[in-house]
Amino acid sequence: MRHPQEYIKKWLSLRYGKKRTTILVALFVVICTLALTPYSSEEIRLEVNKAWNGSDIIAEFDFAIKKPEDSLSAERERIRQRVYPIYSYDPSVYVNVKNDITKYLNEEGRFNLDYGQKKQLIRKVNISLDSIYATGIRKGNNVYRKDLLVIRTSLFQERKIRSSDCFTLTNWESVWRRKIFPQELIEDTTKIKDILSQFILPDILYNDSLTKAEIIRQYSILPEYYGKIETNTYILRNGEIISPVKAHILRSYLEEKKIKIGGLSFVSFLSRMIIVLSIIGILLVYLRFNRIRIYHDLRKLSLILFTLGFVTTLMGLSKYANLLFENAKDIQFLFMVPTAIVPVIISSFFDSRTSSMANFTIALIVAVLVQQSAEFALIQAVSGTVSIYSLKLLQKREVFFYTLLYTLIAYISMYLLYHFCFFNSINTRLVWIHLLLLLLNVALTVFAYPLIYLMEKIFKISSALSYFELLDTGHPLLQQLSSLAPGTFQHSLQVANIAKTAAIEIEANALLTYVGALFHDVGKIKNTKYFIENFRENENPHTNLKPEESAEILLEHVTYGIAIAKKHKLPKEVIDFIETHHGTTKVEFFYRQYLSNNSVSPDKPNEAAGRFSYKGPKPFSKETALVMIADSVEAASRALKVYSVASIENLVNRITDEKISNGQLNNSNLTFRDITIIRKSVLNQMVSIYHSRIEYPQKPQ
Repeated sequence: MRHPQEYIKKWLSLRYGKKRTTILVALFVVICTLALTPYSSEEIRLEVNKAWNGSDIIAEFDFAIKKPEDSLSAERERIRQRVYPIYSYDPSVYVNVKNDITKYLNEEGRFNLDYGQKKQLIRKVNISLDSIYATGIRKGNNVYRKDLLVIRTSLFQERKIRSSDCFTLTNWESVWRRKIFPQELIEDTTKIKDILSQFILPDILYNDSLTKAEIIRQYSILPEYYGKIETNTYILRNGEIISPVKAHILRSYLEEKKIKIGGLSFVSFLSRMIIVLSIIGILLVYLRFNRIRIYHDLRKLSLILFTLGFVTTLMGLSKYANLLFENAKDIQFLFMVPTAIVPVIISSFFDSRTSSMANFTIALIVAVLVQQSAEFALIQAVSGTVSIYSLKLLQKREVFFYTLLYTLIAYISMYLLYHFCFFNSINTRLVWIHLLLLLLNVALTVFAYPLIYLMEKIFKISSALSYFELLDTGHPLLQQLSSLAPGTFQHSLQVANIAKTAAIEIEANALLTYVGALFHDVGKIKNTKYFIENFRENENPHTNLKPEESAEILLEHVTYGIAIAKKHKLPKEVIDFIETHHGTTKVEFFYRQYLSNNSVSPDKPNEAAGRFSYKGPKPFSKETALVMIADSVEAASRALKVYSVASIENLVNRITDEKISNGQLNNSNLTFRDITIIRKSVLNQMVSIYHSRIEYPQKPQ
């Protein structure tokens, strides 16, 4: 039996698959719809003492206004205090006690008394016993009211008496002495008391279950409603201030509607699914036409949808917090959800435009399906944008925490500005609570950092944080390159700086471009002396080699570079630069040499061309295309005989035109505008590199 991880791996292994993409999107839509399903038949945001900015709400049926829970609780407490405690009466206790005492008194030799004295003692004991049990002896705590109690003598008979009229096991002696035999000698009453105390038992017992049953019975007849709203009555109008009374009436209406309609209807659920699909469809259309490699890459698309689905689920759960905290119905726990995780995570893996689209997607979901107002959507849109463009300048890991600070400032600023703009007065208590929730929101966003690492492992995609680890030239591969091929290492640094500057200007991923350029020639660790930048003076190792052999050595640096990069577990996105930095071009010098040696015309197609060509693929992103151009220009510049602005400009234009004419940039998504900017940027960088060699024309005297 296969391990579940194998199925996941098989699912994610195929980059292109319309069926899997469709299933993935459908799964996302269903999960988000379920997460955002309201717990009542209609989800309406109520903020007491604020203006209602929704459409008019009209009663669709007659309904009773339910009493507030705190009012019902107070009435129930008054009932509990008002109910008399119920005691059960057991007449057999008196009979048993009297029989036991009589038997005790009639035992031979029990008392050293004559017949008359003993008879008198028995008479007084019986009088005392009858007098005590005529009132009754109660046992049990009067936990409700202590002035009156109910004695239930049978299922249908009961009587009320004052609690002070009953004896108890603790006070019967003093009451009996005072009321029954006040004139008797102390020694006589003491003897009677000693006899009675041995046998006296309570015959009136407190019955907790009967008392509670009576309380529950009175609870059941307590009216839960205090008024009625008729059909077609306006409950709340647009612009009307939501008073506590209005808010309570609306909640009663929604609860009654849930009972009548039976919760969320199929039509409502289906409508929510279509809305979620429409919102996510905007993002998918953008990816389909502007980021096609993300759209068709199941791993990348899964990562984006997982991030959106995760945060959407958290937003859905936040709506249930009001159920847990009965006195917090006006608090928007949505402010606590770390929605900034979306732009932070997406921008760590992809470009700023893609993360901006994801950020606006989550803002739309908030506005339409969660909060149903523009408040948090506006806050999220602005704060998420701040996060994205703060991370865009990320060069050190600590900038991540500066990003959180900027995000918090944006959250608080937009929240206060929104309230100052739309509300004449601000509920100070709610403002402070919501500001604290926003602070907790940003604090929870810190977990984006470990989440990024976790997603790298799950989806096998590298983030900007991984690229930072590769910036250090102390990486083992770069160390080998600088040691074995110092010329290539310096070439890689130059290419990295040239490509990075151009990437910034065309708004490509500058960090990925720089890292990719650093590692694009690591394959030259093998056969280092055969590459021109590593030649020693007056030494050319290709002199004694055939053109085919020389070409094979040069071509191998790509395949070997890929192999050694995989061995050192470089990210796939970095390996792409090694694969594509020559595209499908030829080793032109040795190819023409081969044609010349074999008297073959270069204008005619021949089978040997494949032996002198790189296997590719061609650059498929702006970043890989930049490294191809920068690599070719920097390498070709070493052969210039005259270094001037004009010669370098001609070189840049010639190489760029060659790449375009050969179709090497067809898959890179570079626009004409990008090409123009790249030409200018590369030229400026090359002029800076060779500044000391350039001879500027003298000014006329």
